[in-house]
Amino acid sequence: MAKNPPAWRKMILPLGIIFLLLAVAAAYFAFIVWGGTNVAKDDVFIVDEKMSIEEVTEQLAEEGFIKHTKGIIWLAEQKQIKEVFPGYYSIDPSMNNNDLLNALRQGKFQTNVVSVTVPEGKWRPEDVAASIAHQLSLEGDEKSQFISDLLTYFSAYKPNPSLSSNCAYTCIEEVDEALPNFFESIIPNTYSFERTATAEDVYRRLLDEQSIWWNTESRKANLDRLGLSPKDVVIIASIVEKETNYSEEKGDLAMVYINRIAGPNESAGYLQADPTSKFAVGELYLRRVTKKETTCNCPFNTYKTKGLPPAPICLPSKETIDAVLNAQPHEYYFFCADPANFNLPRDQHKHILSKNYEEHKVVAEAYQSALDEYLRKNP
Repeated sequence: MAKNPPAWRKMILPLGIIFLLLAVAAAYFAFIVWGGTNVAKDDVFIVDEKMSIEEVTEQLAEEGFIKHTKGIIWLAEQKQIKEVFPGYYSIDPSMNNNDLLNALRQGKFQTNVVSVTVPEGKWRPEDVAASIAHQLSLEGDEKSQFISDLLTYFSAYKPNPSLSSNCAYTCIEEVDEALPNFFESIIPNTYSFERTATAEDVYRRLLDEQSIWWNTESRKANLDRLGLSPKDVVIIASIVEKETNYSEEKGDLAMVYINRIAGPNESAGYLQADPTSKFAVGELYLRRVTKKETTCNCPFNTYKTKGLPPAPICLPSKETIDAVLNAQPHEYYFFCADPANFNLPRDQHKHILSKNYEEHKVVAEAYQSALDEYLRKNP
């Protein structure tokens, strides 16, 4: 006759189930509190007035800061967080739900200081100013006034279609030379500003940072080596910025332009840079530069004007400026986009350098044929 199992054995299965459920609950609790990647946005979250935690959570979701709301609301109930006070809260994706709630409750990340990234590569000063205003959370008339005020501290070339039928910018003598040029005076970077910063505050900070950036021994030594001024370097960098996204060739392209200025035996001193012609006629994103652009009677058109244009055509990146400063000597006077570029990602597009026009012409004809084929397939 079989014996009944001990009573403790009968308890193993129920206890196992209980422990399993507790483990699952603990894991879920840990995930809600410390795990997951619920925060989806790196920015400053603004609370304008005292709000309930439910209202704040809903606003966080609507503005794209978080992916899910239920876990945060549940955790807030456990932590007895019922409301959030007005302020600016720095939120970033490294935060878990617990970090986020602590920030909102304790004000640990509350700040009136905002990081502003000055965007590189912009063709127009007003686009740079608008980006700065947006990052300072300015809107409406306040934003428009900030942009207007910031631009008054700089000289810039204004659209003037009446100058000629196909030239978009005024001549150099019509620009206020007493003011610093916008693109020459700013180094794209990330800066910290008080959220209440005025246009004058931004202007003075940008000028100070530019002065500090240029005042290093290595940059001053490279300026002497190249025989260029900071203005010259920024102008060349602005053209290179629009010629290539391929970092490794930026210095070589810059040296082609320097060669054309310093020893114009192969170029007669003309840069013949396509981006300057695009800028001159205001057609910034042309796929192909034609005679219409290269014959524009504008000082920015380096097919018609010898030497450098009167000012930068865009705000070049720090990387491109340093690439110009570190450009090494070579004997090339021409370059053309590689016909193989159409099979490569944009940031891998390269150029082929040539020492004389005969070599360059062969490459240019091959590129034009490749471009014709590309445009036929991608009208």
